[in-house]
Amino acid sequence: MTIRPGNGGRKSDAKPGSDGVMYTPSWRELHRYVVSTQLCSGCSGCIVECPYDMLTYDGDVPRQHFLPNMPADFCLVAENRECDFCARACPRLGDWELDAGRLLFGLDYPGKADEMGHYQDVVVARARDAEIFHAGVDGGVVTGLLVWLLDQGLIDGVILSGFDEGRPWIPVPLVARTAEEVVAGAGSKYTYSANPLALLDASAADLHNLAFVGVPCQIEYIRKAQVTNFGDSPLRRFVDRIKLTVGLVCSEVFAFEGFMNNLIAKGLDVDLKDVRLIKIKGKILVYLKDGNVKEVSLKDAKQYSRPQCSYCGDFTAEWADIAAGGMGTMDWTILLLRTSIGKDVYRKAERAGIFETAPVHDFPKSFELLKKVSLKEKRIQMSRYETLREQDCIGPEVVTWPK
Repeated sequence: MTIRPGNGGRKSDAKPGSDGVMYTPSWRELHRYVVSTQLCSGCSGCIVECPYDMLTYDGDVPRQHFLPNMPADFCLVAENRECDFCARACPRLGDWELDAGRLLFGLDYPGKADEMGHYQDVVVARARDAEIFHAGVDGGVVTGLLVWLLDQGLIDGVILSGFDEGRPWIPVPLVARTAEEVVAGAGSKYTYSANPLALLDASAADLHNLAFVGVPCQIEYIRKAQVTNFGDSPLRRFVDRIKLTVGLVCSEVFAFEGFMNNLIAKGLDVDLKDVRLIKIKGKILVYLKDGNVKEVSLKDAKQYSRPQCSYCGDFTAEWADIAAGGMGTMDWTILLLRTSIGKDVYRKAERAGIFETAPVHDFPKSFELLKKVSLKEKRIQMSRYETLREQDCIGPEVVTWPK
């Protein structure tokens, strides 16, 4: 087998070219099979890992910007130095899940998992601290855990989505280094924030013990980067700083202009700077700073869904150390403790009295709903992928095929 050099690409990443020669995918393939087909979630992992600053984030997707007059799929470095960093970082390309499953769970995953992936335990909890509880969407558990980790000196920063100070409700990737910054960033935004971009700021600040909070597609990038050329991959220079991942249960996010400006601001006749919190509980609840609560139909928001979200089947953040969500609950968070690291961290915080807990069997409908929606999202994803294959856009020999 001949493998075109790919700056260290693994043999298992190699794919057959039209000439029968094996090659490792680079920016050209990433653009053709992922960005151009809407498989790209906009996780930003390719941008973070590009050592030559060839890519920028534009309209929720990566774009080659070094030579703007060249074709969109052209990368000068990839063509001349056979660099494949971006493609190796992309969780939509290559076979990485078995390696990640063995690393995280010690088993061949996802073959041995249920509707919601592998997990060691499931708990329902909420924060005891009143300020943290009210800042969060579903009981403030994630915020409470992160604040406790910082206070204990177990981490030196948290990567999460914060708010743009000059533009209300615009989410931005942020490295929070204090409890105040974590609490300020609490709550779901429902529009996309490419949180991995904050790894660049964390590296510049020389932070080495990070917690990462993000949606499932972002956790997938982290896991792929951790196992690509495991042991010596330059991709790990950023992700090795992450000691804990918290994945947020997510079926879709919305385009900011449509969801926040049209549906919330114009539709409800509110100024976004007066909005304190937004919850989705079968309907959209908008909590204003003056104490009033306004409602809007969730069905009305569907028209603003990001189309790329329908190609993701990971509803419950199956690759995170801890997955967190409040589907079907009010003021409580369901936590899937997936890895030993996640379970150990949660139990230590629980023993410290940070949380009020309840048995999951007190929320049977919520737990079953979580399973039902998770399975539904996987089926939608498979249908979308099969449609692209029928259109001769992609195939399992190129992209990471749904399991």
